[in-house]
Amino acid sequence: MCEKSGIMSKIAAIVLILFNFVSMVLCVIVFGISLWIIVSPKTVLHTVQMFGNTTFNALVLDSLSVQVGVTSAVIGGLIFFISAMGFYGAITGSQFLLFMYTTLVLLLMLLECALIYYFSSNIVEKGLQEYDKVTNHVMRITLHCCDRNYTTSEEIPWSCCDVTNSTACTTEKIYRKDCKQEFTLWWDKYQTFVYVSISVIHLVLLSCSLLRRSNSASRSHT
Repeated sequence: MCEKSGIMSKIAAIVLILFNFVSMVLCVIVFGISLWIIVSPKTVLHTVQMFGNTTFNALVLDSLSVQVGVTSAVIGGLIFFISAMGFYGAITGSQFLLFMYTTLVLLLMLLECALIYYFSSNIVEKGLQEYDKVTNHVMRITLHCCDRNYTTSEEIPWSCCDVTNSTACTTEKIYRKDCKQEFTLWWDKYQTFVYVSISVIHLVLLSCSLLRRSNSASRSHT
């Protein structure tokens, strides 16, 4: 029984080490890009224009700001801290680190579900909001929709058409589907999958952390 428990603990440790290592690498990349955006947004834009496609360039142009850089850096740093805690805790079997990691992962899961519920409910009830440009662009491009009917005298957002230049987006080329309606249909179909996927990922990490911690606790008492 103890041998089987030890094997399960090692498997749990491997899962935690691999997952958190990848997470830390991604967080370092995000943090580095965020600092680059804060320090020199013009060079970021120039680099993206050199290597990115026109749609991606347009998205970056609308989202590039110091505020976005600071927010991304804070989120990346926070997730790196949690991942490092799980990574080192899995290697050393530290009961304290694994307990803290379990608690933070649980809180992170609840926070993610709450944020998804808030934003999805907001879109379903009110539709796309003017202040959230990047989300609006992504929504229109993904669902091939537009949030309202524009007139010829108004500047139509480029993402309302299958183009990347707002001047080339005309009332003749505009998407006819309503974004609020299209998102509602999509969300009704996939919301269960979204919540289940988030829950499963976090619960697997929680289970591995608890298994690793319980094995470390049993060894410390023998």
